[in-house]
Amino acid sequence: MLAEAQDAGQILDEEQLAFLADPRIPEGQAQTIIAHNAAFQTEDLDTYDSDCDDLSDAQTVLMANISNYDSDVISEGPNSNNYLNDMDNQSTTRFNDLFVIEQMINHVNNLEKANKEQNKESITAELERYKERVETFEQRLNINLTSHEKMIDSQMDDMIKEKLALKEKGGLT
Repeated sequence: MLAEAQDAGQILDEEQLAFLADPRIPEGQAQTIIAHNAAFQTEDLDTYDSDCDDLSDAQTVLMANISNYDSDVISEGPNSNNYLNDMDNQSTTRFNDLFVIEQMINHVNNLEKANKEQNKESITAELERYKERVETFEQRLNINLTSHEKMIDSQMDDMIKEKLALKEKGGLT
């Protein structure tokens, strides 16, 4: 790379020579730096080293450097259409994000409602099962009471018959 710079007629100072001779620098970076350094020099005026106290001289040197570098650089300012499009895209993205968040909130609310309804239905069904069991137990209890009452009634009837029989035997004697 050092040889290429010297063949191109570049005037290199000590720092540039040390940089180009440094084996740790990748080849692509060194070539890029040489191209940029060569592009920003015009007629032995270096923008970085010149002592310009006059603003118009500094502007002239800067414009000359830019013109030598690439004539399209001057016209390549920030494109306001791209900026506005980017801003529109960002605002659209934000609106889309808000829309998605609102959809998610609605979805969560719907799921909560469905869950509450399902729980309500589940509890209602369980309550109905308990009511049926209570009715069954009451029926069994009534059957048991009825059979118990019948048994008591029959025992009472037997006792009454025995007392009457004893009175008749006691009255006959």
